[in-house]
Amino acid sequence: MPSRTVLAREEKLVPGFKASMNKLNLLLGATADGDFKLKSVVLEHSENPGSLKNDTTSTLPVLCKWNNKAWMTAHLFIAWFTEYFKPTVETYCSEKKIPFKILQLIDNAIGHSGALVEMSKINVVFMPDNTTSTLQVTSQGLILTVEFYYLRNTSHKVIAAIDSEPSDEQVN
Repeated sequence: MPSRTVLAREEKLVPGFKASMNKLNLLLGATADGDFKLKSVVLEHSENPGSLKNDTTSTLPVLCKWNNKAWMTAHLFIAWFTEYFKPTVETYCSEKKIPFKILQLIDNAIGHSGALVEMSKINVVFMPDNTTSTLQVTSQGLILTVEFYYLRNTSHKVIAAIDSEPSDEQVN
C-alpha cells in the first residue's frame, strides 16, 4: 500500500507500529507483440493466504504458487515451465497454425534454472548479467504499470469499503 499518505505517516508515529511486510512476487509473460498473454503466476508466503478467506486459488485468474519466502525457486520455475508454459504455447501455436519455434528470453535470476536448456524443444536463452533493465520488456514499464493498476484498484476498494460503512451519525 502507499507509504507516503498522511494516514501512513500518522500510523508510523503510533508506539509499537510495524509496517506490513506482506509481499508477493509475480511472473508475467507474453509474446513479443503482446497478442498472447500467459496467466500470471502469483508467489505467496502460504498455500492458503488469509487474504483469500473462503475463496480457493483455483477460482482466481492467475496461477498461485507458494513457499515460505514467496520467491521463485528452480523447482517452481521448472514445474511452471513444463506443466503450464510449454503446453500453453503449444496450444497457441496449434490454434494459430504457426510452427512451434519458440525463443524464451529469461533473466538470470537465481530461481530460473539452467536445466531448461536441455529439457525442452524451446530455445531458452538466459540474458547476460546487468542487461535485464535494458533488454527485458517487463523492466521497461510493464512492472510499473501493473503496480499502478494494482494500487489504484486497491485504493478504490478501500474507499468504497469506508464509504459503505455506516457512520456513528447514521446509526443513531
